[in-house]
Amino acid sequence: MSRHTARIEAIWDPEASVWVAESDDVPGLATETETVEALIEKLRVLVPALLEANGISLPIEDHELPFHVIASRHDSTHVAVLEQAGLDKAF
Repeated sequence: MSRHTARIEAIWDPEASVWVAESDDVPGLATETETVEALIEKLRVLVPALLEANGISLPIEDHELPFHVIASRHDSTHVAVLEQAGLDKAF
């Protein structure tokens, strides 16, 4: 039996200072947490609950349902910070 891995996308919301997760593989998934680690813990509960609530049964092995979290965060820094840290010459 092949193993299906649910794909979950997590994007950093700088205004709310939270990671926001959604997934086409898990209908109804929309959640947020302050850290990626907390998000994974939350997903361990939400993913199977939402799949069951939506009547979706996936072929699973060893009673485990793998999921893959793809986290994305766009950020920047000020050049003055690099100069103060002595990192301006590293680039």
